[in-house]
Amino acid sequence: MPEGVNSTPYRPTQYSNHVGMRAGPKQADCDEEIVAYVEDAYIANVKSDLELSHAGLWDAIVASDDVKAAHGGFRGIAVDNEKRHYFPATVLLNEISLAYATNTNPSTSPDDRVVLYLSPSDHLLTGDYLCIRSKPDFFATVATRNELEAWLAAARVKLTTALSQDNKGPLQAPDSPPLQAWPQGIGAGEGKPRDSKSAGQFKYYMAALKRYRPDLDTVHGFQINRGQVYLSTMSPGGLVTSEKEDRSVLSAWIAHIALLYQADSKRDTRFSLPTPTPHFTRYTATLSGKSLSLAPIYVSSRCPGRCTWAAFEVPNPADDPTSYAGKPSTGFLKTSYQDASKKKKETQYLDIAHEGTWLPGLVRHWPVSQVRRVIPETGQEYIKREKEIIHLASLGDPLSRCTSALHLLKVIYDAIETHFRLYRDRRVLHRDLSWFNILCNPWHDPKTTPEGGKSVQEGVPCIEQILTGDVAKEPCALLVDLDHSAEYKCGERIATGARVRTGTPMFMACELSSSSRDAALDYPRSSIVHLESQLEAVENLGDVFRRAFPDDDGTFMKQFRLVLEAEEQRRKTNGKAFTNPKTPHLPRHDVESVFWVLVWCFARACPVGAPFEDARNGEFSNWAHNMLKHTIGNESARWTLLGSAQILKTILHPDLASFSELLEDIAAYLIVPWDLYHDIVDDDHVHIAIRRLLLAQIHALNNNPTLDVKLNTLQPRVINLRSHTDYVSQPSRDYVSPWASAATGPSSLASTMAVQTGSEASAAPDLTKSVHHGSGASAGRSKRSAPDDDASSSTSNPKKKTTSKKKRNAKAQDGPDAQSTPYSKLSAAARCENLWDSWLWFAIGRRGKAAADELESRPSAA
Repeated sequence: MPEGVNSTPYRPTQYSNHVGMRAGPKQADCDEEIVAYVEDAYIANVKSDLELSHAGLWDAIVASDDVKAAHGGFRGIAVDNEKRHYFPATVLLNEISLAYATNTNPSTSPDDRVVLYLSPSDHLLTGDYLCIRSKPDFFATVATRNELEAWLAAARVKLTTALSQDNKGPLQAPDSPPLQAWPQGIGAGEGKPRDSKSAGQFKYYMAALKRYRPDLDTVHGFQINRGQVYLSTMSPGGLVTSEKEDRSVLSAWIAHIALLYQADSKRDTRFSLPTPTPHFTRYTATLSGKSLSLAPIYVSSRCPGRCTWAAFEVPNPADDPTSYAGKPSTGFLKTSYQDASKKKKETQYLDIAHEGTWLPGLVRHWPVSQVRRVIPETGQEYIKREKEIIHLASLGDPLSRCTSALHLLKVIYDAIETHFRLYRDRRVLHRDLSWFNILCNPWHDPKTTPEGGKSVQEGVPCIEQILTGDVAKEPCALLVDLDHSAEYKCGERIATGARVRTGTPMFMACELSSSSRDAALDYPRSSIVHLESQLEAVENLGDVFRRAFPDDDGTFMKQFRLVLEAEEQRRKTNGKAFTNPKTPHLPRHDVESVFWVLVWCFARACPVGAPFEDARNGEFSNWAHNMLKHTIGNESARWTLLGSAQILKTILHPDLASFSELLEDIAAYLIVPWDLYHDIVDDDHVHIAIRRLLLAQIHALNNNPTLDVKLNTLQPRVINLRSHTDYVSQPSRDYVSPWASAATGPSSLASTMAVQTGSEASAAPDLTKSVHHGSGASAGRSKRSAPDDDASSSTSNPKKKTTSKKKRNAKAQDGPDAQSTPYSKLSAAARCENLWDSWLWFAIGRRGKAAADELESRPSAA
């Protein structure tokens, strides 16, 4: 989750360079979550490996006069003076680095790669698109030999002079070259004035460094605790540390530098990092002979672990700032370290799913040659990992960009249809359907269309085809992320390919989320009698029904009536039924996940013009809190909702309360103990039932637009709990959108960027009349406009106003639609902004007061 929500991946967070960085709660969490394994022979093994690869190198470094001098100066610093030893330690590390480079290649060019250590303890690192906000005491980067020698030449003189003076203040290093950027880091170090028992801050830096470097399998660091030092190596397979050594032991410092050179020599050269700009970081990746320009985005997976790194592809020339802020993004790239024991990786499942023809509604991909290299595990907490690179040719928006209830229902319908085709026709079961893996507004690279050489599977009816009869229409949903998929054979009730149950906890099927047989859930004595007429009535839609279910032969309703009879008998006799925690992951479980996604969307959704905030400790806020805190094995809240869905009406916004009946009907179907009736129904019965219920609602809204409700795509309802302030006290997000200038063209980019970095605020153009997706800027402060784009409203005395649903919807229809910019035209920065906005739906951050007041105070339509 974003760690600095008042920033964007393209805007450096504005913090003082002179304010100390205390170890925060996230760093403390790292100490508990990241288990370190101590290797007794850590340093000895490094020395042995180095002697095998470069005989005599270790001894040559020890014998270096410059290394000896730096070592002596470092040993003379008092162990309890933390800041005073930064500079001497940095000099020692760089002297070892120069000796290493000189002895491994005496003919080194001035421009060759060497390790350069800096001590940025007095200012923040740049290139911080993950918003980590940190000041490590030591930071290693790759520089040229010429830069290393120049730094050392100045440092030797300055250090000698400083040490000769009788004072105890900090020793200041010479001016550093402009290389201190997180994405260029290769090592990090932390110094403590006393014997600290916590390594959370140090582990935090190590994990951050790995997340910034998609080209490195391992990163290395060290921590000084008073008079001792220990080394660490972090990889996706875990964290290994050395035994603590006296800081005066030279072998520890040599081993650390040797590891940095080894890591750099083994880097994935398919990735490179051009010099970062102050505004955004971009990478270049060369895959299958094609060069890609990439703008990285925030990623959530941690290190050790999958270490997922993701980026939007930007059009060339990448050095043109408008390529990321004003030109359409052209793809998406993801790297991650997958479980090496998995039978198939995501790319292989995508190959299967798209064999012969593209499957409509599923993300498309380009072939990428994988470099197989297994990262060993360090202990039982971790597993062997293998790097995988995926280059996607499809893009989509988070569900928060659905502009109306009808739009949302159409997306959900197509998502279920695509999931059905994926497991039935292509034999791949998704197993992790969630908010994050169901997207709206899909776009596919034109080169993947039939004109590009590969056709799209025919006969897959998406909702627009069903409603209009136009077979040229495409799905409005996009399923992504087959990370946890498995091969599936219909009728066998066994999915193979993954060794553990999968899913996002708050969206997992309740049956799978039960922790054990002892924790089995008791099915309530609910009735599905009322569903018979509703499921059958859909057949009266004529051509619409026939286009949706061309293969229907009456079998579904026959099977449903058999189950209905059995359920009514169980209800009358008070027959008990329980969930089966040992049941395999089945297609119906994925459909239940889609149901929880739909409930979450409707519950968090705020109609256009309606107040954002729930009543203090209201029904919605309490329910949303329980969903966010849900963990596997703790099913009371969700199970109660599934069995008593009538309470949904109290959770939804009043303007959306009418949709609670649809959710109640879906819940009633899902709460049946289907494990008892698996011999009666087909595998696809849940898909058919839910699609029938959705189709009836969609058809009604489509024929009567006044029943639809326009949704605020910029702001969800705010969770308001007295006892959980984490939902209401996050930092503000008053900023100039990094892509706001796209609306005014490249000429305004420079002045807009000046606002973002806090300089030349007076030069900011007034963008309130050229809003791009509801974002603009004026005088250096964000004005997140409502979808109607009423730029004339005043924010001096904001007042909360509520209007009738009819007026709000009329207003929304009169103004420009929130999706007025075609989704195929969105830039990488705009798509990244959409992703950050979607975090608001999970109570991560909030809009700044000025932006929220501005949205809240817009007048209703006359």
